[in-house]
Amino acid sequence: MGYLFRRNQLARTLGPDIYKLFDFFSELEVIVLPTTPRLLTVSNQEVLTQDNIALRFSYFVEYKITDGDKFLARFNSYGTFGPI
Repeated sequence: MGYLFRRNQLARTLGPDIYKLFDFFSELEVIVLPTTPRLLTVSNQEVLTQDNIALRFSYFVEYKITDGDKFLARFNSYGTFGPI
């Protein structure tokens, strides 16, 4: 799943294929989103209970991008999610 941006505006959605893009007069950017499941490891998170007992844990998060339009609307270029 890919997205072609021309001058920071979404020009079109790109499917799986080979594309030749030549435009010397405008800025082109192609964003490719993976559609395979990804695994994210979050380690050493510490939480305090109401009794002031510290709990430390690690966990795995598996995610898959199913709606690329919604993902691009909520994801900024610095690699963090914006407000939901």
